[in-house]
Amino acid sequence: MKTFIRMMSYYIYVIMTNLKFTRAILMIYILNQGVSIVEFSIIQIVFNLVKILSNFPTGVISDYIKRKQSIAIGATLNGIVFLIIYLISLYNVNNHFWLFMILFSLNAIGTSFMMESDQALLYDYLVKNGRKDDYVKIFSRKEVLATAFLTLGTVITGYVSEISLAIPFLMQAVTFFIASYAILSFPEEKKPSEDSRRPKILEIAIHGIQYVRNSSKIIMLIVFLALVVASTDGVVMFTQGYFDDIGMSMKLIGYIYSGSTLLSMLASLLSQKVNQLKLVNIVSLVFGLFVVGIGMLMTHNYWIISIGFLIVYITIDLIEPPILGLLNNEVPNEIRTTILSLLGTIRNAIAMALYLVYGVVSQVSGYHSMYLVLGLIIFVSFIGIYYYYFRFVNCSNKII
Repeated sequence: MKTFIRMMSYYIYVIMTNLKFTRAILMIYILNQGVSIVEFSIIQIVFNLVKILSNFPTGVISDYIKRKQSIAIGATLNGIVFLIIYLISLYNVNNHFWLFMILFSLNAIGTSFMMESDQALLYDYLVKNGRKDDYVKIFSRKEVLATAFLTLGTVITGYVSEISLAIPFLMQAVTFFIASYAILSFPEEKKPSEDSRRPKILEIAIHGIQYVRNSSKIIMLIVFLALVVASTDGVVMFTQGYFDDIGMSMKLIGYIYSGSTLLSMLASLLSQKVNQLKLVNIVSLVFGLFVVGIGMLMTHNYWIISIGFLIVYITIDLIEPPILGLLNNEVPNEIRTTILSLLGTIRNAIAMALYLVYGVVSQVSGYHSMYLVLGLIIFVSFIGIYYYYFRFVNCSNKII
């Protein structure tokens, strides 16, 4: 019971950061402020570039200071950003494009401060309390909670945006401020560096990079998870256009995405079963799901296409908790966020490259060609992963 009460502040943080009230109306609101579609695209590109560039430095800073302080900095910064975006609607502000460019860049930095730090904070807390083996179970529950409130936030936005497109941004600011306060209440283990000479930020960064370079297993885990997340996110984003292109109604598309989101909650719980598999079997599971899912997406039957999309959609929910659990288990506490931030950096870089490929191929040759190219990328990548596993990674006796 005592552990549950201590975890409450973390769960409040998870709830507040996943009530994404602006997710469904962000583009609409920005365009209504006088920003063109081309300018909005540039803003999104800059956002992702800043996230890539800031991910590793913020991870190092998180290992230098307390992780909950790093998370609070990011949440507070994001709260300020969304508050300013709300205030823009109240005043006649000039140069919206450059202002939004700055705000989204700050949002990217704030997000980088939060993303890997909260995972490291949770893992360290469980280790401290002798519950390291429960990480996958608790992480999967956290994902279920996050998905549930992500869905709730989207529903609430639908009603509130009928009154004003600006109000959800004010609500978003409030959730980030609450999240910042909540995470500061979460207990955090005292860093060893606080009892002795504190390593410099540069020393932490070098230590983290060298640690990864010396571990074939960590390299494989980072590249594998980054590839899966980036590929899945790309399919989820671009398949909206494919559904519309083949004549699906907006209502049906909404049902497919809502149903996939709900089933991803079940997939998160099933990840506890996946946790019992060997690493090579998890890789094979993902490869099989991708092959089947992408193959079904290339058909012309609505039902088969929908099932294929669902298979790809839930893949990340099935394997992310066990892979993160193994990755956390492989790295020391003092550089945990630094190494996790490398995962974030590689993931974002792969995602940007895939988005470019998806966009160009789908525009020139259509969505079927896009899925064919994705299938080829997945096939070649997994051949490389299998080769690296059997050539360099010695984990035949390890069970995730």
